Amino acid sequence: MPPTTDARVRDVQTFLVRGGISDWLLVKLTTESGVTGIGDATLEGQSRAVLTVVEDLRDTHVIGRSVFDAAGFVRTVLDATFWRGGPVLMSAIGGLEIAMWDAAGKLAEKPVHRLLGSPCRASVRAYANGWYRSIDRPEQFADEARAVVEDGYTGLKLDPLGKTWGEFTTEGFRNAVAIVAAIREAVGEGVDILLDLHGRLSPHAARNYVRAMEPLRPFWVEEPVAPEAFDHLPEIYEDSETRIALGERFYTSSACAQFLRHGQAHVIQPDLGHAGGLLEGAKTASIAEAHGASIAPHTGTSPVITAASLHLDATIPNALIQETFDEYDHPTMRSELFSGLPRLVNGKLPIPQGPGLGVDFNEEACAEYPARTAGERSTGVLLAEDWPRTCWAED
Repeated sequence: MPPTTDARVRDVQTFLVRGGISDWLLVKLTTESGVTGIGDATLEGQSRAVLTVVEDLRDTHVIGRSVFDAAGFVRTVLDATFWRGGPVLMSAIGGLEIAMWDAAGKLAEKPVHRLLGSPCRASVRAYANGWYRSIDRPEQFADEARAVVEDGYTGLKLDPLGKTWGEFTTEGFRNAVAIVAAIREAVGEGVDILLDLHGRLSPHAARNYVRAMEPLRPFWVEEPVAPEAFDHLPEIYEDSETRIALGERFYTSSACAQFLRHGQAHVIQPDLGHAGGLLEGAKTASIAEAHGASIAPHTGTSPVITAASLHLDATIPNALIQETFDEYDHPTMRSELFSGLPRLVNGKLPIPQGPGLGVDFNEEACAEYPARTAGERSTGVLLAEDWPRTCWAED
């Protein structure tokens, strides 16, 4: 980097746009030298609350700070904040921190993973999410799953629970089993099925469903119960060979550490946009590695988080698999707002090699996707009667 280049942040802009599950809160910072960085501070259903925190952090901790001081930014904010953690604060930190890394990489003319450390891999296996539009028809799930495999994915994730919340009805249980059985028959043994239960079941229902899934060999069962009930995981997975995946609702590396000291998990899923950014993600990966757990970064928002996750995957030895919505959840909007998105090659996503995150942001396109009005917004989208259609439907 030329010694005269000014890496201090001059301005921070925010953009609220209509995403799939939720409005996206995108953060763009500009350095004194004119180089920009993009981050994503989305918090599903609560992005406007995060926006307020982003604006406060912008004025108190970001303007005038070098983008090469991402670690100092995070540490200063956390040390200066009596009320620590939580999804709103950590999403604000994550969006700004990722934008700093993007700008720093561009200034250094290096991809972010080269700034984080030596890369372990050039690509990472990916699984698709956001591909299913059916609510409870096993045959439609099977058809949709075949199409995902034809697109080149060797792993696909879904929530098979339909309208179930808490305890199953007899019909609901049978259908939740039938959906996965239909997918397994459709895609064969060479494709992995990942089940995300979104913390929607009681411990009793979760135990029964995990047992029923064993013959269908899911790659993992994710968040069978809410985080508040994670102490029930040993009884849910007792004598089960199925992987336990969780962690998208861990907002700090210390929360992950506290869980792994007493809990049980095979895969930890930090969401870099919700959990403080890349450095907190790297800390979480180290903690998981020390406990014999793998990392599979969660992403349910914009391609910014997909790209940031890939840079983390490149530098950690225990990266297992990477989630992506980019081909199925509003793909036209994603491609209009962002260019340079990584594309699947032989079931894997390549690690971006361009400067920064390796994706470019077209802010003019934001005007085509205005955020939802108050009457259109719902903070309880996961409780919607026809979920997941409510989540994934194109507007």
